Amino acid sequence: MRISFNWLKTYIDSELSVDEMAEILTNTGLEVESIETNVQKDKLSDSILVGLVKSCEKHPQADQLTICKVDVGKNNDLQIICGASNVAEGQKVAVATVGTLLHPDSGKSFKIKKAKLRGEQSEGMICSSAELGLGNDSEGILVLDENISKGTAFKDSFDDKGDAIIEIAITPNRGDAISYIGIARDISAVTGSNINRPPVDGFKVDNNTVKINLSIAEEDLCPRYSAVAISDLQVTDSPDWLQNRLKSVGLKPVNNIVDACNYLMFENGQPLHAFDLEKIDGKRIVVKTRAKGEKFKTLDESEVKLSGEEVMICDAENAVAMGGVMGGFSSMVTGDTTSILIESACFNPTSIRKTARHHAFFTDAAYRFERGTDPNFTVHAVKRAAMMIQEIAGGKISSDVFDSYPKPIEAISINLSVDYVNKILGNRINVKRIVQILKNLEYSILDETEKMIHVEVPTYRADVTRPIDLVEEILRIYSYNKIEFGPLVTTPLPESKVDERSVYQNGLLDYLTSSGFHELITPSFVSSAIIENDLSGKKAIKALNAVNTNLDTLRNNFLFSGLDAMAYNYKRNHYNLKLFEWGRIYFHQKNGKYAEEEKLAIWLSGNISDDSWTDPNKKTNIYFLKSIVHNLILLSGVSAKMKEESIEDSSFHYLISLQLNGKELASFGLINTDIVKNYDIKDAVYYAELNAEYLYKQYRKKKIQYQAPSRFPFILRDLSILIGKEVKYADLKSSIEGLNIEFVKEINLVDVYQGNKLEKDKKSYTIRMKFQDDENTLKDKQVDSYISTIINVLEIQHKAIIRK
Repeated sequence: MRISFNWLKTYIDSELSVDEMAEILTNTGLEVESIETNVQKDKLSDSILVGLVKSCEKHPQADQLTICKVDVGKNNDLQIICGASNVAEGQKVAVATVGTLLHPDSGKSFKIKKAKLRGEQSEGMICSSAELGLGNDSEGILVLDENISKGTAFKDSFDDKGDAIIEIAITPNRGDAISYIGIARDISAVTGSNINRPPVDGFKVDNNTVKINLSIAEEDLCPRYSAVAISDLQVTDSPDWLQNRLKSVGLKPVNNIVDACNYLMFENGQPLHAFDLEKIDGKRIVVKTRAKGEKFKTLDESEVKLSGEEVMICDAENAVAMGGVMGGFSSMVTGDTTSILIESACFNPTSIRKTARHHAFFTDAAYRFERGTDPNFTVHAVKRAAMMIQEIAGGKISSDVFDSYPKPIEAISINLSVDYVNKILGNRINVKRIVQILKNLEYSILDETEKMIHVEVPTYRADVTRPIDLVEEILRIYSYNKIEFGPLVTTPLPESKVDERSVYQNGLLDYLTSSGFHELITPSFVSSAIIENDLSGKKAIKALNAVNTNLDTLRNNFLFSGLDAMAYNYKRNHYNLKLFEWGRIYFHQKNGKYAEEEKLAIWLSGNISDDSWTDPNKKTNIYFLKSIVHNLILLSGVSAKMKEESIEDSSFHYLISLQLNGKELASFGLINTDIVKNYDIKDAVYYAELNAEYLYKQYRKKKIQYQAPSRFPFILRDLSILIGKEVKYADLKSSIEGLNIEFVKEINLVDVYQGNKLEKDKKSYTIRMKFQDDENTLKDKQVDSYISTIINVLEIQHKAIIRK
C-alpha cells in the first residue's frame, strides 16, 4: 500500500521525520518496503528557470497568441510565443528552456524545441502548473512571487519540500491498517500523539424528499448496508488539493464525486460507491445474488457472465453494481448527474475474494473488503462522505441515512491474565502499561484488577479472538526490541527428524551443484501460446480464470520454462549454462482426471566449463549429459541393467529413453534447433528429464551392503582386438559379462585406434580386465584359461581378431 507522508501528517500530531515514522511502522508489524522522497521536485528539470516577462505584444498572425520577451538571467532575452490569456508584462514565470523535458501529470512527457509559430520564432515555453506536473490548472500560466530572482532554477524557488511516498506491506489479517486513520492509530499507540479524526457532528439533513426502499436478501453475504442521498449537486473536476492527494498514491482523478469516495476510502478504510440516483429504477436497493450466466456491464465497460455467487446491488429491475468489487455502467456518475446515492456497506470477505478472483477485478475496494471492514462504521463513513461531497460539489442532503443491519455484530470480550502476558513476553510489564497500550489501540477496558483485565475488542479487529492475540497486540506496541534474553535456555529443544525423501533429494541436488549446475525455480504456470498442449500424451491443464494471460496454463513439462531461463542468460552474455529444476508437472490423464508427477529436469548448453588456460574449451555433448543422468540414477540405488530405447519426438532431433522393468526412469536428448532458435539461443541445447518419483521408489529399495577389501592380489590383463567399425564396445562388454566369470571384477576400454595402419572398415580396441579371487590367490594358468574363453566368444560372436 502506498501512503503519502504529507497526507498522513494531517491525521496525527507528530513532528517525526519520515524515517522515524517508517521505523515505528515496521516495528509495529506494518513493514515499510520503500520510501520515495522529494517526489515533486525530482520531476523538475534544472533547465526550468524563473523568468521576468519584459514585454508582451499580440502575434500579428494570431489573435490568441502573444509574443513575449523574457529575461531568464542569460546574456540575451528569449522570445517565447505564449497562448495563455493571463500572461502580462512584469510577471515572474516558470520558463522551460529549449531541451527541457517536461513531465505533466496527464499525458506523455515531451521535450521543448525551438520552433516557429505562425512565422515567429519561439525559444521555450512559459509553463502552467499542469505542464510542470504540479497541478491541473492548464488554463493559464503559473505566476510566481515577484521577489524571486530571475535566472533561479524553478525547483529551488519554492518552499515546498515535496512529499515522501511510503510503501507498506499489509498482512492479510490487518484490514484495519489499510487506511490513514489505521496507520495513525498504530503510530499514536507508540508515541502517544493525538489522532485528528474528521468529525461528522455537523451532518445535517436538508430535506427528506428522497425515499429508498432498502433490503438485504443475502444477510450472510452483506451483514450491513447504509446509504444517503444528495440532490442538486454539480459534477466537476475535483479541486487541486484533492487531485494531488489521489495522484500521490497512484490514483487517477475522475470527478469530484468519485474522487471524494476514493479519498475517504484511503482516509478511513471504508470503501464507498456513488450511484446516479436518477438511474436507480423504482428507487429501490436490494442486496442479493443473480442468476448464473446473467450478463453484467461494469464501470470499465467490460461485460461479464455472473457465476450466481456474487453479491449484487440491484434496483427494482436490474443489477446496478457488483457489491464490494465493481460498480455498474448503467448507474455510474457522469457530468450530467445532479443527484446521487452514496453506498457504505459491509460485505463477507470470503465472498468478495472469490468474486474478485473469478472475474479478475482486483480493485482497491475488493482489496479492503476481502480483508474485512468494520460493520459498525458504515453509518459514520456515509455521513463523512455526504459532508465532504456537499462541501466540494454543493447540493443538499435529501434523506436520512438508510441503514439495514438485520443481525448486529457485537464486539467480543476477552479476559486477559497479567501473569499470562508476562509469561509469554518473558518480561515484567505492570498492569497500567498493558492497559495504556490497549487503550491507545482503542480497545475498551471493561474491568481491571492487578491480575486480570477484561477487554472488549473493537469490531474492526475481527482477527483478535484469543488472549494470545491480545499479547501480540501488546508486544508489537511495547516493542520486540525490549524483550530480554535470560542466561539459560529453559525451553526444551524440539527433536529434529531427518526426512528420508529430503535426504534423497538433497543428495541428488548436491551432486548437481558440485558438478557446476545452477538451480532454477520457475512458475508452475506458463503461457498456453508456447507450451505443447499434448506432450507425450500429457494434455495440458488451462486455468479457467487466469490472472495473467501469459501464465494461463499449468506446465505439462519443464522444457520451455528452462529455455526461457536460458534465453534470459544469453541476453546477458552467459553462454556456458548447466541448469536444473526439481518440481512437478500437471496434466489430464486419458480418463479425464487430473494428475501430477515429480520430475528433475536438466538443461545444458555451451562449454562444459568456463574458459581457462589450464582446461581447453570442450563443448557439451550428449555423452556428458548421459554421464550426468547415469550418475543420478546410480545415486538413486539403481544398479540393474536398464533398457535403452530411441523414441520419436518432434521437439528433439533425437531422444533416448532409459527404462527399468518397463517403466521410464529418464529420457535425454538434443532439442530441435528450430525450437532453440525461437529463444535466440545460438548453441545446441541438451535436455534430460528424470522421473523423480520412480527413482525415489528404487532408492527406498536400496540396501547398503558392506564388503571388506580382498586380502588377495588381483591380476590385470589387456586384450587388444581388431573388429569391424560397426561393432560397439557395449556389445563386446555384454558378451564378456554373459560368460558369468565370477573372478572378472572390472572391464574397461583403455584404447581405441583407427588409422592408416588398419583397413578402412576396421578399428582396434584394447580392453583391460581385472581378475581377483576373494578367497584364494589366483594363478596365471587360471587367468589364461578365462582369457582363452573370452577370446573364443569374441571371435565367434563379433569376428574379432586378436592382435599380438
